[in-house]
Amino acid sequence: MKIKIEVTDPNDKDKSILKVDVLDKCCGLGSYISFRVTVSNIDGLVAVGTPEFRLRGLRWKMSIYNDASKWLGILLEIIGVDVTDEFTCNATAVVKLISTKDDAKTIKRVFEETLDKRNILGECEFVSWYDLFDDQKGFVRDNAIVLEVKIIAKQPYYAGRSGEKRQMVNGQNEDVELLKLECSICMEAIRDQEISSLPCTHMFCTKCIEDAIKARKKCPICNTAAELANLRRIRLPFAI
Repeated sequence: MKIKIEVTDPNDKDKSILKVDVLDKCCGLGSYISFRVTVSNIDGLVAVGTPEFRLRGLRWKMSIYNDASKWLGILLEIIGVDVTDEFTCNATAVVKLISTKDDAKTIKRVFEETLDKRNILGECEFVSWYDLFDDQKGFVRDNAIVLEVKIIAKQPYYAGRSGEKRQMVNGQNEDVELLKLECSICMEAIRDQEISSLPCTHMFCTKCIEDAIKARKKCPICNTAAELANLRRIRLPFAI
């Protein structure tokens, strides 16, 4: 058996650096996120990872690594999950490697998975190291590459969680059924995100209803005509 381990020197000025720019995301706990990843000093890549981000109340991370100088590897995973949690979450991710040449084809991979304790949405040999540095393909510019990622996740299902213990004002704990108050657009539980209502009294996450009005100029529930000026920010007198 032969094992090869590669590490980077933390003092190495030429190590790869990853930058993340969020392009779009859902409000609150979120059902989707789109972001752009730029990896510089790609010829010296060993492994880099994004900061963790939240989606559907879960902690996610994306890693990009050099697989023995043969492949550019991609890993998408949920991190920090309690091993005692029995949960499932259906998720889809689309990852694109962007070319700087207009006539070149973008490389795209689609990952679809029902996640559980395995926690890995996708891991693959994304593109060969040879093709990555092929000048005709234009994936590397100024020794950097750009990836665009969109992840969509459905609401996780936790087995046996019909109720949770909630801290009461008097300091006592009580088993209560979770109050189901959701935005009817993104289907997310309304917790600490900004929420707004229309004159028809229907209530939504602020970002969701703003996008809906821009697209249709109607209430998504009752189809009453609506404009952005009709929105009223509201605050709930309790914590969900």
